[in-house]
Amino acid sequence: MKFIITITILFMSFSSIAGSELPNHRHISITGSASLTTIPDLAVIELNVESVKDTSFDAKRDVDLKVNNFLKGLPDFNISNKDVSASNIVTEPNIDYSDEGEPLVNGYVASRTLKVTLSQLKDLNKLLNFALSAELNEIEDIVLKSTKANSLRKEAKKLAIQDAKDRANELAEAFDSQLGKIYSINEMRNSSNYEYKYGANESIEMIEVTGSRVKKVDLVPGKYLEAEITFEESVRVVFDLDVN
Repeated sequence: MKFIITITILFMSFSSIAGSELPNHRHISITGSASLTTIPDLAVIELNVESVKDTSFDAKRDVDLKVNNFLKGLPDFNISNKDVSASNIVTEPNIDYSDEGEPLVNGYVASRTLKVTLSQLKDLNKLLNFALSAELNEIEDIVLKSTKANSLRKEAKKLAIQDAKDRANELAEAFDSQLGKIYSINEMRNSSNYEYKYGANESIEMIEVTGSRVKKVDLVPGKYLEAEITFEESVRVVFDLDVN
Protein backbone atom coordinates (compact mmCIF):
# COMPACT_ATOMS: atom_id res chain seq x y z
CA MET A 1 0.00 0.00 0.00
CA LYS A 2 1.30 3.42 -0.88
CA PHE A 3 1.62 5.91 1.98
CA ILE A 4 1.98 9.66 1.75
CA ILE A 5 3.87 10.79 4.84
CA THR A 6 4.04 14.32 6.16
CA ILE A 7 5.65 15.40 9.42
CA THR A 8 4.31 18.64 10.84
CA ILE A 9 6.47 20.28 13.48
CA LEU A 10 4.89 22.56 16.02
CA PHE A 11 7.02 24.17 18.72
CA MET A 12 5.76 26.30 21.54
CA SER A 13 7.28 27.61 24.75
CA PHE A 14 4.95 28.57 27.59
CA SER A 15 5.44 30.46 30.81
CA SER A 16 2.36 28.65 32.06
CA ILE A 17 0.18 25.80 30.91
CA ALA A 18 -3.52 25.91 31.66
CA GLY A 19 -4.74 22.96 33.65
CA SER A 20 -1.29 21.61 34.63
CA GLU A 21 1.36 22.48 37.19
CA LEU A 22 4.83 23.64 36.24
CA PRO A 23 7.94 23.28 38.38
CA ASN A 24 9.02 26.33 40.36
CA HIS A 25 12.58 26.00 39.07
CA ARG A 26 14.07 26.48 35.60
CA HIS A 27 12.25 24.45 33.01
CA ILE A 28 11.26 24.29 29.35
CA SER A 29 7.83 23.35 28.01
CA ILE A 30 7.63 21.92 24.50
CA THR A 31 4.84 20.71 22.24
CA GLY A 32 5.77 18.15 19.61
CA SER A 33 3.39 17.23 16.81
CA ALA A 34 3.37 14.91 13.83
CA SER A 35 0.92 13.75 11.20
CA LEU A 36 0.83 10.82 8.80
CA THR A 37 -1.34 10.87 5.70
CA THR A 38 -2.52 7.88 3.72
CA ILE A 39 -5.18 6.89 1.21
CA PRO A 40 -8.23 5.04 2.64
CA ASP A 41 -8.65 1.42 1.68
CA LEU A 42 -12.13 0.67 2.97
CA ALA A 43 -15.51 2.33 3.43
CA VAL A 44 -18.34 1.81 5.91
CA ILE A 45 -21.69 2.58 4.30
CA GLU A 46 -24.85 3.03 6.34
CA LEU A 47 -28.04 2.26 4.43
CA ASN A 48 -31.70 2.46 5.39
CA VAL A 49 -34.74 0.81 3.86
CA GLU A 50 -38.36 1.75 4.49
CA SER A 51 -41.67 0.47 3.23
CA VAL A 52 -45.22 1.74 3.75
CA LYS A 53 -48.07 -0.75 3.37
CA ASP A 54 -51.64 -1.17 4.51
CA THR A 55 -50.64 -3.58 7.26
CA SER A 56 -47.64 -3.87 9.52
CA PHE A 57 -47.10 -7.44 8.30
CA ASP A 58 -46.97 -6.40 4.65
CA ALA A 59 -44.57 -3.54 5.40
CA LYS A 60 -42.22 -5.86 7.28
CA ARG A 61 -42.38 -8.49 4.55
CA ASP A 62 -41.53 -5.90 1.90
CA VAL A 63 -38.51 -4.67 3.89
CA ASP A 64 -37.34 -8.26 4.42
CA LEU A 65 -37.59 -8.92 0.68
CA LYS A 66 -35.57 -5.82 -0.23
CA VAL A 67 -32.89 -6.58 2.35
CA ASN A 68 -32.61 -10.21 1.26
CA ASN A 69 -32.28 -9.21 -2.40
CA PHE A 70 -29.54 -6.76 -1.44
CA LEU A 71 -27.67 -9.34 0.64
CA LYS A 72 -27.78 -11.86 -2.21
CA GLY A 73 -25.84 -9.47 -4.42
CA LEU A 74 -23.07 -8.63 -1.93
CA PRO A 75 -20.77 -11.56 -2.88
CA ASP A 76 -20.33 -9.83 -6.24
CA PHE A 77 -18.51 -7.09 -4.29
CA ASN A 78 -16.46 -9.57 -2.21
CA ILE A 79 -18.53 -8.67 0.86
CA SER A 80 -19.15 -11.51 3.33
CA ASN A 81 -21.67 -11.81 6.15
CA LYS A 82 -19.13 -10.62 8.73
CA ASP A 83 -18.90 -7.33 6.84
CA VAL A 84 -22.62 -6.60 7.30
CA SER A 85 -24.52 -5.63 10.42
CA ALA A 86 -28.23 -4.89 10.61
CA SER A 87 -30.50 -3.30 13.17
CA ASN A 88 -33.74 -4.85 14.33
CA ILE A 89 -36.67 -4.14 12.07
CA VAL A 90 -39.09 -1.51 13.36
CA THR A 91 -42.77 -1.14 12.44
CA GLU A 92 -45.08 1.68 13.43
CA PRO A 93 -48.20 3.48 12.21
CA ASN A 94 -47.65 5.85 9.31
CA ILE A 95 -49.21 9.07 10.56
CA ASP A 96 -50.62 11.78 8.30
CA TYR A 97 -52.55 14.84 9.39
CA SER A 98 -55.89 16.19 8.24
CA ASP A 99 -56.46 19.80 7.26
CA GLU A 100 -57.67 20.34 10.82
CA GLY A 101 -54.42 18.93 12.24
CA GLU A 102 -55.94 15.66 13.39
CA PRO A 103 -53.61 12.62 13.20
CA LEU A 104 -54.69 9.94 10.76
CA VAL A 105 -53.23 6.43 10.43
CA ASN A 106 -52.36 5.93 6.77
CA GLY A 107 -50.97 2.40 6.72
CA TYR A 108 -47.86 1.18 8.48
CA VAL A 109 -44.16 1.82 7.93
CA ALA A 110 -41.38 -0.71 8.49
CA SER A 111 -37.71 0.28 8.50
CA ARG A 112 -34.29 -1.27 8.99
CA THR A 113 -30.73 0.04 8.92
CA LEU A 114 -27.71 -1.83 7.55
CA LYS A 115 -23.99 -1.12 7.80
CA VAL A 116 -21.76 -2.56 5.11
CA THR A 117 -17.96 -2.58 5.10
CA LEU A 118 -16.45 -2.45 1.61
CA SER A 119 -12.77 -3.34 1.29
CA GLN A 120 -12.46 -2.57 -2.42
CA LEU A 121 -13.03 1.15 -2.84
CA LYS A 122 -13.00 0.87 -6.61
CA ASP A 123 -16.45 -0.71 -6.27
CA LEU A 124 -17.91 2.02 -4.03
CA ASN A 125 -20.08 3.72 -6.64
CA LYS A 126 -21.24 0.41 -8.07
CA LEU A 127 -22.27 -0.74 -4.60
CA LEU A 128 -24.21 2.47 -3.95
CA ASN A 129 -26.04 2.16 -7.25
CA PHE A 130 -26.78 -1.50 -6.54
CA ALA A 131 -28.19 -0.64 -3.10
CA LEU A 132 -30.51 1.97 -4.59
CA SER A 133 -31.60 -0.35 -7.38
CA ALA A 134 -32.44 -2.94 -4.69
CA GLU A 135 -34.71 -0.25 -3.19
CA LEU A 136 -32.64 0.45 -0.12
CA ASN A 137 -33.85 3.97 -0.56
CA GLU A 138 -31.60 5.92 1.82
CA ILE A 139 -27.82 6.26 1.98
CA GLU A 140 -27.35 7.66 5.47
CA ASP A 141 -23.58 7.93 5.74
CA ILE A 142 -20.26 6.94 4.16
CA VAL A 143 -17.13 6.81 6.33
CA LEU A 144 -13.74 6.24 4.73
CA LYS A 145 -11.18 4.35 6.82
CA SER A 146 -7.73 2.77 6.69
CA THR A 147 -6.84 -0.74 7.82
CA LYS A 148 -3.49 0.70 8.92
CA ALA A 149 -5.09 3.21 11.31
CA ASN A 150 -3.70 1.76 14.55
CA SER A 151 -0.13 1.43 13.28
CA LEU A 152 -0.23 4.92 11.74
CA ARG A 153 -1.45 6.46 15.01
CA LYS A 154 1.35 4.73 16.93
CA GLU A 155 3.94 5.87 14.41
CA ALA A 156 2.63 9.44 14.48
CA LYS A 157 2.88 9.45 18.28
CA LYS A 158 6.50 8.26 18.13
CA LEU A 159 7.29 11.04 15.68
CA ALA A 160 5.58 13.61 17.90
CA ILE A 161 7.62 12.45 20.91
CA GLN A 162 10.86 12.62 18.94
CA ASP A 163 9.90 16.05 17.66
CA ALA A 164 9.44 17.29 21.23
CA LYS A 165 12.85 15.92 22.24
CA ASP A 166 14.62 17.43 19.23
CA ARG A 167 13.06 20.86 19.65
CA ALA A 168 13.70 20.95 23.37
CA ASN A 169 17.38 20.12 22.84
CA GLU A 170 17.66 22.67 20.04
CA LEU A 171 16.25 25.47 22.14
CA ALA A 172 18.23 24.57 25.25
CA GLU A 173 21.50 24.51 23.32
CA ALA A 174 20.68 27.87 21.74
CA PHE A 175 20.70 29.36 25.25
CA ASP A 176 23.82 27.47 26.40
CA SER A 177 21.76 25.14 28.57
CA GLN A 178 21.09 21.43 28.80
CA LEU A 179 17.93 19.44 29.28
CA GLY A 180 17.46 17.83 32.66
CA LYS A 181 14.99 15.15 33.67
CA ILE A 182 11.45 15.00 32.34
CA TYR A 183 9.03 16.71 34.71
CA SER A 184 5.74 15.82 32.99
CA ILE A 185 4.30 14.40 29.78
CA ASN A 186 0.80 15.13 28.50
CA GLU A 187 -0.90 13.79 25.40
CA MET A 188 -2.56 16.82 23.82
CA ARG A 189 -4.37 15.61 20.75
CA ASN A 190 -5.02 12.58 18.64
CA SER A 191 -7.36 12.81 15.71
CA SER A 192 -8.03 11.54 12.23
CA ASN A 193 -9.85 13.20 9.38
CA TYR A 194 -10.18 12.79 5.67
CA GLU A 195 -10.47 15.23 2.83
CA TYR A 196 -10.80 15.11 -0.93
CA LYS A 197 -8.33 16.45 -3.46
CA TYR A 198 -8.44 16.54 -7.23
CA GLY A 199 -6.90 13.42 -8.69
CA ALA A 200 -7.27 10.57 -11.12
CA ASN A 201 -8.74 8.10 -8.65
CA GLU A 202 -12.08 7.16 -10.19
CA SER A 203 -13.04 4.82 -7.36
CA ILE A 204 -14.54 7.61 -5.24
CA GLU A 205 -17.05 10.00 -6.70
CA MET A 206 -17.59 13.49 -5.33
CA ILE A 207 -20.36 12.53 -2.91
CA GLU A 208 -20.77 14.11 0.49
CA VAL A 209 -23.06 12.19 2.81
CA THR A 210 -23.56 12.96 6.49
CA GLY A 211 -26.93 12.02 7.86
CA SER A 212 -28.65 12.99 4.62
CA ARG A 213 -30.66 11.06 2.10
CA VAL A 214 -29.15 10.31 -1.29
CA LYS A 215 -31.41 9.08 -4.04
CA LYS A 216 -30.43 7.29 -7.20
CA VAL A 217 -31.03 10.35 -9.36
CA ASP A 218 -28.43 12.24 -7.32
CA LEU A 219 -25.65 9.81 -8.26
CA VAL A 220 -24.85 11.41 -11.59
CA PRO A 221 -21.34 11.33 -13.05
CA GLY A 222 -19.20 14.20 -11.85
CA LYS A 223 -15.66 15.16 -11.04
CA TYR A 224 -13.62 12.46 -9.38
CA LEU A 225 -11.65 13.18 -6.26
CA GLU A 226 -9.02 11.29 -4.34
CA ALA A 227 -9.50 10.97 -0.60
CA GLU A 228 -6.78 11.19 2.03
CA ILE A 229 -6.89 10.38 5.75
CA THR A 230 -4.59 12.26 8.11
CA PHE A 231 -3.70 10.96 11.58
CA GLU A 232 -2.45 13.66 13.96
CA GLU A 233 -0.72 13.26 17.32
CA SER A 234 0.67 15.85 19.75
CA VAL A 235 2.45 15.62 23.10
CA ARG A 236 3.42 18.32 25.58
CA VAL A 237 6.57 17.71 27.61
CA VAL A 238 8.09 19.72 30.45
CA PHE A 239 11.83 19.28 31.04
CA ASP A 240 13.98 20.52 33.88
CA LEU A 241 16.60 22.92 32.55
CA ASP A 242 20.25 22.80 33.60
CA VAL A 243 21.95 26.14 33.00
CA ASN A 244 25.73 26.06 32.38
